[in-house]
Amino acid sequence: MRTEASTRKRGKALRGYWQRIGERPNLEDLEASTAAEVLLRVGVLTGAIGSKNQVTEADETAKNLISESLTIFESLRYRKKIAEAQTELALCYWRTGELNEARDFLKEALSQITTDSEVKAKANSAIAIVEPGAANFSRALRILTNSAPLFEKISNQTLKGSYHVTLGIVFRNLWESKNRTEYVDRALIEYAAASYHFEQAEHRCYLANTEDNLRFLYYKLKHYEEAHKH
Repeated sequence: MRTEASTRKRGKALRGYWQRIGERPNLEDLEASTAAEVLLRVGVLTGAIGSKNQVTEADETAKNLISESLTIFESLRYRKKIAEAQTELALCYWRTGELNEARDFLKEALSQITTDSEVKAKANSAIAIVEPGAANFSRALRILTNSAPLFEKISNQTLKGSYHVTLGIVFRNLWESKNRTEYVDRALIEYAAASYHFEQAEHRCYLANTEDNLRFLYYKLKHYEEAHKH
């Protein structure tokens, strides 16, 4: 849940420590907190790039790096960084279909966070992402609805867009299962909001994904010209 520009910047910042997916970062002479941060950032980038490019074993490599980072942060008792690492681990487990493990990490992450923050927002959004994976869309809707004030507070456009696109997916699935018109209307509204925030974030990949969600929804509605446009 980060912009493409920020991903490139972080990759450049790590160039002195890490070159490519599958390669362990160089942690020599780094303080523990800095080493943990490098491991976390490399793990997140490995998972994100690997998922986008379908790199085999990328998520397993990401899990190992982030787990190592988490162990260091736990020894330092950095609660916010512990929560961030646990949230990123949850997303890795979600991508590999291990939903119970993903839920457990997110539960632990939220227990570490006492104030509203981007980390808390991302953890709440991740819970809602995990729940639809288990076809529990009503629970996901409750989580997202209760989190609305938090997402209004944060300024991260990518996180805001991710919140709205997840809501759109939840409403679309509720419409398909319950056949209530208000759900499809809400799905279209949430996708439009997601597109706006991803445009503000200049995140072309997430924006394209939102367009594809719109395409699929219009196709299901048999509005084929609209589907083709998107």
